[in-house]
Amino acid sequence: MARAWYAYKDYQDAELTNSYLYSNGRVTCRDGRKLCAINALYSGTVHPLTISTNLLYYIATGLVTGNAQPQSPVGSKKYVYFITF
Repeated sequence: MARAWYAYKDYQDAELTNSYLYSNGRVTCRDGRKLCAINALYSGTVHPLTISTNLLYYIATGLVTGNAQPQSPVGSKKYVYFITF
């Protein structure tokens, strides 16, 4: 299935699909301590199809480390980005 970038609505529960909005723009955030955007399964609507267990793991790890996720293996595609405020 196709994937797309979704911006996180800062005040929402990161586990819920309606906490994210589809974005066709270029993602400019990367590292930080606040969730910025996720690359999730495209649903054809404004919200992602699902928030997978892997995405939740990447979100939790990124909140602790402050780095885009995943970090391993080295050079892997990032699915979760953060921002510094």
